[in-house]
Amino acid sequence: MIYIKTKKESDYIRESCKLVAETLQLLKSKVTPGISTFELDRIAEDYIKSNEAVPAFKGYKQGNTPGFPGSICTSVDEEVVHGIPGNRILKEGEIISLDVGVLKNNYYGDGALSIPVGKISQEKNRLMEVTEKSLYLGIEQAVEGNRVHDISAVSDEKSPVLKANVVNTCRKCHPSATPDFPDAWLSHYEPSPDKAASVYYVRLFYKFFIPFTIGGLVLHILLHLWRIAVNR
Repeated sequence: MIYIKTKKESDYIRESCKLVAETLQLLKSKVTPGISTFELDRIAEDYIKSNEAVPAFKGYKQGNTPGFPGSICTSVDEEVVHGIPGNRILKEGEIISLDVGVLKNNYYGDGALSIPVGKISQEKNRLMEVTEKSLYLGIEQAVEGNRVHDISAVSDEKSPVLKANVVNTCRKCHPSATPDFPDAWLSHYEPSPDKAASVYYVRLFYKFFIPFTIGGLVLHILLHLWRIAVNR
């Protein structure tokens, strides 16, 4: 079930997200060949705490698993998500994904940014261009009346870059609903008989049911009017 936030709650979330954006931009300016992911983690934690907030990821755990040791997630190249900061030194040509979460005024903000380390290859640059384009196309669909699958469905479907690199789902990260992670996880694919089948068949039903119903009603009215005209 999705809990609808009040304006005050939304304002608190917006404030937390603003701090996330500031932290990401700060980290972006620090990403250079030779810096370690641990150093980036320290920079982020210090900045977040200086703004009267706490890193949301640090110590986060599910069940009996150990708490997450970092303040941010640092995923390099083939690492998909939630990489742990450590002694890894960034190298020229890599891409690092930085994921930042903060807790301020008891409300969370969360965001991520992919950053090139120095000069990257043409292939990697194309990957970043296509995924950024898909991000903004998805944001355009985040409007009242749409559903989460409408966001994930828009992308450059013909792009071989996306076909080769898209990740189908991140549900393993948050497998069950909680107050912090409501059961509205966003799959990275369009519903089909094999994936999100219930959503697929419901949408298929309404896709044909509504036009046929309206069309039948219009036809019934026209036939009725025709009979009236003929019988005069």
